[in-house]
Amino acid sequence: MPGTRSLPVLSLALAVAPALLHAQEAGEAKDHWSVHAELGFNGAAGNSSFSILRTGLRAVHLETGVAEFEASGLLRYGRSDGKVIADDRKASVKLDVWPETRLSPFAFADVSADEIRRLDLRFSGGAGAKWTFWTGGPGKASVRAAALYDYQNFSEAAASRAAPSESLARWSVRSKLERRLSATASFEHVAFWQPVWDDAGDYLLDVTHSLSTRLQSRFTLALEHQFLRDASPPPGVETSDQRFSVVLKMAF
Repeated sequence: MPGTRSLPVLSLALAVAPALLHAQEAGEAKDHWSVHAELGFNGAAGNSSFSILRTGLRAVHLETGVAEFEASGLLRYGRSDGKVIADDRKASVKLDVWPETRLSPFAFADVSADEIRRLDLRFSGGAGAKWTFWTGGPGKASVRAAALYDYQNFSEAAASRAAPSESLARWSVRSKLERRLSATASFEHVAFWQPVWDDAGDYLLDVTHSLSTRLQSRFTLALEHQFLRDASPPPGVETSDQRFSVVLKMAF
């Protein structure tokens, strides 16, 4: 199982989740929160064996006329023939002010760790504005731009050959497209580009594509592909990663 030093990474999500679930159950707040849980598992046994578990929780406040609040947590862990092949966690909070308008300000904070990429802890937080340039019956599209503070603390394997931590100022640009394909199917594209404020060649890139189909009123099956790139990774870490997931999501 993940080491105890990784437990603080999910503290933000674990602290917020009980209150969100309580609000969901309370009669007077029942219609104000949307809570989704997800579970994905891949495995094999025989000539080769591996297992990868993915689980997460996401809650969104539904009164979007004035502000939209979102909190989420995600965990991936996997082993292959006794070796850890996936061990990453992330917790996030986000606040959008006037999210239904074409131009809206927002603030966010993320805490994450990735043992495979030799990242003990990453904290990033900032603020900016979102421009929703297309809305229609089948979907919507938006671009976000923000300034953020980024702190990274590397694991011992990376820190032995590099600085153990670094603090940077970055720009963050995010594009998002949501498109409904049919009454039960939808497509989503989300891309983050986060260059160092004075060096566009030193950047983080995170691109995710998701194809979802609703199975029942509460269950959705999603196929996801994620591409990650760190232009200046810790020593011994490849610049790019790709992840493929099959995830079952449930709405409360």
